[in-house]
Amino acid sequence: MKPKLFLIDGTAIIFRSYFAFIRNPLYNKKGENTSAIYGTISFFLRMLERFNPEYIAISFDRKEKTFRHKITDTYKANRPPVPKELNEQVEPIREFFNLINLPEISKIGFEADDTLATLAERNKDKFDIIIVSGDKDFCQLVDENTILYDPAKDIVVDKAKVIEKYGIEPAQFVDWLAICGDSADNIPGVKGIGPKGATKLLNQYGSLEKIYDNIEDISSANIQKKLIASKENAFLSKKLAKMVLDVPFDIEADRTFRFNKSNLAKSYEFLKRYELISLLKKIEKMTIDTTLTDESRHIEEISDETDFDFDAITINTKDAFNRLLDELKKYDEIAIDTETTSKDAFVAELVGISICFNSKKAYYISIAHFLEENLELDYVLKNLSVALNGKMLIAHNFKYDYHVLYMSGWKITNKVFDTIIADYLLNPTKHHSLDECALRNFDYTMMPISHLIGKGKNQTTFDLVPLDQATFYSAEDAYTTFRLYKFYKPLLVEKGFANLF
Repeated sequence: MKPKLFLIDGTAIIFRSYFAFIRNPLYNKKGENTSAIYGTISFFLRMLERFNPEYIAISFDRKEKTFRHKITDTYKANRPPVPKELNEQVEPIREFFNLINLPEISKIGFEADDTLATLAERNKDKFDIIIVSGDKDFCQLVDENTILYDPAKDIVVDKAKVIEKYGIEPAQFVDWLAICGDSADNIPGVKGIGPKGATKLLNQYGSLEKIYDNIEDISSANIQKKLIASKENAFLSKKLAKMVLDVPFDIEADRTFRFNKSNLAKSYEFLKRYELISLLKKIEKMTIDTTLTDESRHIEEISDETDFDFDAITINTKDAFNRLLDELKKYDEIAIDTETTSKDAFVAELVGISICFNSKKAYYISIAHFLEENLELDYVLKNLSVALNGKMLIAHNFKYDYHVLYMSGWKITNKVFDTIIADYLLNPTKHHSLDECALRNFDYTMMPISHLIGKGKNQTTFDLVPLDQATFYSAEDAYTTFRLYKFYKPLLVEKGFANLF
């Protein structure tokens, strides 16, 4: 078995981390936005914990323009400018990886995608390649030696997955992009032909070149006309979408990319500087460095930070859902929350369900998000009810969730710990919303629902919220409820309210 080489798309991780907190950004005491720094490092530590990789490389886009901008000055021209607060975090993130001896590989004139593609091509005979990114463009590199790992969705994309999702071979993916185009990068494609049309053409002819070689044989006059009109754009798009496999640099992967986890200890002062104490605690558990261990004993003295450090994970594929079901077997106390289209439980449609069973992770099961990949309602409820049978359910104002789930077909018979009732008993003169409980007990401000669906006449419904934003919002609800349960349960006993509760 070959060793594994993890190739990280650093730019994609930075952007995703920043925008994951866009509704509730993180700031240190100096007023510096640390959302991207926190999110990127947190992701990296999760990857180390899950995969324990021995060989790692990371690449970031450079500020200089690339060869694609020389091909056409319209490349990525429609993108809005990078937010100033995000830009300010790029260099600190690079500094972190430099501190832990994980060298950044980049080359002027090329994008991070090209760097990673070249590293994958050069080293796939010696290594099994795992490209860490949520960017679909990397599908063009997938083969028997190369797979993708999307950390946001927690899914692995191999050759079979590409074929299942797009209906084409990975080697045809560049041609597929050349036809469909990509609005994010301002790649024009063939006007009027979408993903289904592109897949059909490629299944019939094999490649962009062969499509145009046989253009007179295409039965649809309309499709033929569109292809002819956009021929120049189609081949331009292929040049822009194709990743470079021969970026000129000289690197010995087996020597340069070997990563020693003990190097994480070198980031102590960096994390202290940006007040990322929860990450410092995590690193302390991951390394045996004695200096870090000694200093970390004073963590509580140097920070009043409330530790609300958790991973929000999207579940919208059967593979991911089945892994969650396996995890549920290990726990007896499960926090649960529902997202719906209405406050009225008897007319509300179920959009998603969030789950939390420890203080590290919370999951959001997507059921009915518009234009997103979802799981079927009946499939989710059938399997979830079996997995949770006999377990304690924890919820905040469970009366609402109970009615929603009952109306959807889940007849719940579990024992329930309702944190809103616990808070009423312990704090009868206070407000008892989940947001209020989090703020009062943990000094933690939750994301307001209005940030996602708006207010008044402009208010939309939760099924229209983008999945990544919905995941954090709902996972935060389940996570906070689980934390309240751990906080309230001993207090009820201490105050003599356990039997009344």
